[in-house]
Amino acid sequence: RSAIRCGAMIDATGDADAVWMAGEETVSLRDNRRAGWFFMNEQGGMRLHIVGDRFFEPIPPGHPGFAGDDAQSVCAFLRDSRRLIADEVERLTGLPENHGAIPVLLPALPQMRKTRRLRGLHELTVRDGQYEADTIGMTGYYRRPGLVLCIPYGTLIGKTVENLFAAGRCISCEEDAWNITRGIPSCCITGQAAGVA
Repeated sequence: RSAIRCGAMIDATGDADAVWMAGEETVSLRDNRRAGWFFMNEQGGMRLHIVGDRFFEPIPPGHPGFAGDDAQSVCAFLRDSRRLIADEVERLTGLPENHGAIPVLLPALPQMRKTRRLRGLHELTVRDGQYEADTIGMTGYYRRPGLVLCIPYGTLIGKTVENLFAAGRCISCEEDAWNITRGIPSCCITGQAAGVA
């Protein structure tokens, strides 16, 4: 065991691990879907295959959602996702044109889209489009042209622990805004602001 003393901490884990361990309030997201990808050597070249349950649609009956902050759920996610990949490989190798094709590369990490996030001083929503005095930056979403979010400083900080900041996909926001703030531009904005703070 060891401990590192610090004057401030930025949680950029993507899973809000540090803010959760510090005792801040968090939201655990248990709606990850089966997901996987693999490369297969077929028809004289490498081809990427992506499989999984579709996002933004109801989870299919009989397929539970998975949490990214619970060991049993992560193991179940990996097991179900690998089964999904195995079924797709079996289907593809059964095609006459893929005779002799073999999978070459499987994902090494769980393909969790959501895990846990901070519930801080301000929970960002898609209605937060107005620039305010504590706005640290603005971001948008390519799938919703014209939607601009102003990210307040309060999304980076919790309610109890001083000098603890969140950055990236684990900042404080509601589900509607999370689909925007999980992207790289928002992660850059919140990371820069947390570092300055």
